[in-house]
Amino acid sequence: MKRKITSPKFSARHRKQTGFSLVELLVVIAVIGILTALALPTFLSDYRDTNAAAARRNAQCIATTAQMALSAGDDTVKNSVSIEDAITKLSQGVNGKGALSTSVFKISTLGSDEISQTKPYLNFSNGVLSLR
Repeated sequence: MKRKITSPKFSARHRKQTGFSLVELLVVIAVIGILTALALPTFLSDYRDTNAAAARRNAQCIATTAQMALSAGDDTVKNSVSIEDAITKLSQGVNGKGALSTSVFKISTLGSDEISQTKPYLNFSNGVLSLR
């Protein structure tokens, strides 16, 4: 009886796997997609909340600076015609020292996107800039 000799190199039982199968890769990609779909809404909600908190903080800074300028006898804000005009005039500086100049510096560093996000939290009427 002749016995068939097979090399372990070609035997199905002894074959070494040298990578991942297509099915395994697709399962991993599907799991990553599901986890991303679950985490993304929470991330976006936190991102919006953070932006809203920053806008409220900037509005508080602007309103406080306007009140300080008014208390110091500076009519910069009172002579403004809109929120944008008041913020622009405040960022260009008012005649004040100490805390007022620090607040003016903070306002002058705000970008146009930050100012546009801040406007809904501000109220401007009769030359007075305040929080809503």
